[in-house]
Amino acid sequence: MRCAEAGRNQEARELFQRALKLDPRRIEALHGLAELFSGNLIMRNFEEGLKYARRAAELGDYSNPKVLLTLAVCLKNVNRNGEAEGVVRQAMALPGVVGDKALRKRFEKLLGP
Repeated sequence: MRCAEAGRNQEARELFQRALKLDPRRIEALHGLAELFSGNLIMRNFEEGLKYARRAAELGDYSNPKVLLTLAVCLKNVNRNGEAEGVVRQAMALPGVVGDKALRKRFEKLLGP
């Protein structure tokens, strides 16, 4: 993820894809690609991000709050608001979210006013 954080988006994408070739079930690489496509202005493609986020969430049994946050963001940005809300509500019940005010606030923001 350091490449993406440093703005080396194409390099980050290639590294994540290489990791997936070695292990197609690698949640970190799937989530990295999802974040790259959903949060990066240059590479923004929410449909593509959704594909990776959904796979990461499935492999993680929908228990990783950060993956679920990325999934909800992608869903919201492709106008699948009902699904996004369901993911947010599921995530907000997870212990890792209940005790983390900052993370909880990010999820609540997706629910809107």
